Amino acid sequence: MTRYHSLVVAILLLLYSIHATLINKNIIREVDLSDQAYTEIIRILVLNKNEGISDKSSDEHKKDRNKSPQGDKEYEYYELLIPKSLEMQMGSIKAAEIKTKTPMSIKRIGTIAKLRKDNEGNVADDINSKNANGLYVLYKVKFAQPLKPEERISFKVTISAMQKLQALPAEIEFGGSGSYVYEREVHVVSLYETENQKTIIRLPQGDTESYSLQPEPVNKDGKTITYGPYKNVKPYSISTTDSQVGPNIRVHFVSDLPYLEVRKNTREVTISHFTGTTRIVDFYDVYNNGPAFKGGFSRIDYYKLLDSKAQRTIPRDFSIGISGSAKNIFYKDEVGNVTSSKIYEPGSSGGSPMTKVLVLSPRYPLAGGWHYSWNHGYDSNLSSNLRFDKSTGLYNFAIPFIVGLSELPVREYELSIVLPEGAIFSNFHIPFELEETKFSQVYSFLDSVGRTKITFKLSNVVSDHTVPIVLSYRYPTYAYLIKPLSVAAFLLVLFISSMFISRLDLSLSKKRHLKTE
Repeated sequence: MTRYHSLVVAILLLLYSIHATLINKNIIREVDLSDQAYTEIIRILVLNKNEGISDKSSDEHKKDRNKSPQGDKEYEYYELLIPKSLEMQMGSIKAAEIKTKTPMSIKRIGTIAKLRKDNEGNVADDINSKNANGLYVLYKVKFAQPLKPEERISFKVTISAMQKLQALPAEIEFGGSGSYVYEREVHVVSLYETENQKTIIRLPQGDTESYSLQPEPVNKDGKTITYGPYKNVKPYSISTTDSQVGPNIRVHFVSDLPYLEVRKNTREVTISHFTGTTRIVDFYDVYNNGPAFKGGFSRIDYYKLLDSKAQRTIPRDFSIGISGSAKNIFYKDEVGNVTSSKIYEPGSSGGSPMTKVLVLSPRYPLAGGWHYSWNHGYDSNLSSNLRFDKSTGLYNFAIPFIVGLSELPVREYELSIVLPEGAIFSNFHIPFELEETKFSQVYSFLDSVGRTKITFKLSNVVSDHTVPIVLSYRYPTYAYLIKPLSVAAFLLVLFISSMFISRLDLSLSKKRHLKTE
């Protein structure tokens, strides 16, 4: 591992000779461990320091000044390194200027083990393999305007990801609080020299078993632990000692928060013009990542400690928003119907005017190391989600990409939209990249030509993905007649068949009469 890291550092040092003019004046990294999803915010103040590139003459600087997007005078983008281990859990990454809050474009380039430079010294853009081996992944953050010499800009990068905490100990006494370990490199690894940086870790509560006291300064204030500020951090440094390779921040903290995740969520949305409804069916498999109980679970002990602080590690219920016009609501698991659910109507204390809130209670307490899976669904008015565009002749169906279950992150998510029979798919708009989009043909009750089913798949889904998507399709006039004509044709064939069968003489009386004569 040490030899491999040395090779990586050597590659990065080669790149540094090209990027010597950008300086990180200040970096503040905030890590939030107080929620179900992991959130990291990196605030960067960067300066375009007016100095040339060391391995080029002044004539070469003038020649390349306007030729290369990463020239030594104006910078169009900032190159950011993200640990590969974090990217594997990452659901979303976005950047924005701090002062104006203007979103900034951010693009994945590739792992550092695969990076190369072209003849002009630029990092190649054609490396984009998520499976490439490497410690860090390179991203480009594009400035709204090229950063001129001696200009500076403040921006932030927000990362939302699945929590990856280690429960320690793995088993606890019933009624005890869980404790978890978080590890990370102390420095924000950068391609550029950093004059000042620090890391702030926010915990769910102030109790800790232990936390790293080095490298100094380290300060704990309630639920917050601050490492730094550290001065004059070299490029590609992950720790205060050059010999250290692994993480050198370790926080062992106590939490009554149940760290839950949805391991799998599938949602099927069926559009029906014939009935004017939208049918929505969800499947959930929720897992409790907390420590297990020694000696197993005791329901008697559970009810004894039901209102205690320790029992916060076991969730009592989950809530999810559904359409205000929802009807025919069901909730069932592998055993059968589950009656422990509540519905808050629009205008009540639990719901907003446009939605109902469905509160689902598991059949059994979801203790640490346990999982619970179920299905729930409902019908809603199609008019709530569908609009017709006369100018294009398209029906536009809008729906949230995902509806969060108590804001839990989702490990594997699959959304399927089934169009009406006879509908012709046109296009869809989703404001982020998907892992897979698949088309198939399905058949339902009394279907004759089948329906188009579009399936979207994505991993590590977080709250940032709770955005509307739009799917457009054509629905010709004759499509309205497909089902009635199919039913009429079926009845006609049935009627003709019955008439034909009724005219057949299948009796044996005539043959018997001939034998008598």
